[in-house]
Order: sequence, then C-alpha cells, then structure tokens
Amino acid sequence: MANKQATVNCYDLTFDGKGVVKYQDKIGFIDNLLPEEEALIEITYEKKDSFFGKVISFLLSILISPLKHLISCLSH
Repeated sequence: MANKQATVNCYDLTFDGKGVVKYQDKIGFIDNLLPEEEALIEITYEKKDSFFGKVISFLLSILISPLKHLISCLSH
C-alpha cells in the first residue's frame, strides 16, 4: 500500500504531533494533520497494522497558518 493515496479524517494527535487517522482498518500517522481536518494523503510507509503518510492537499482545514506552522515545527 506504500505510495497509495487516500482521503482521511484526523481524530487525534500523537505525542510528537502526528495526526492519527484510520483507513482500511489500519491506524495511520500523518505529518501536519490536526484533529477534525480532512485531507488527501500519500501513504509513504506501511506496517502490518499501521501506516505513515503525508498530506497532499487539505479538503477541510480547521486552523490557519501560525498554529499549524508551530505544530509542524514541533513534530520535526
């Protein structure tokens, strides 16, 4: 499933700021995605029960620039 695209909704954050999503019965961890945001993502790495990805485009974003940028910086 690596390098596959999917539309997901974020429902939580990890301790290091990654958005937590669910897609096809797997838990995903997405850089720069906040709870209640919806995005088109690219799945970049997959494990048995989880995957990692990055945002391609936001379909619904709840916060604008400053806070999102701060969270992005903290997660790197």
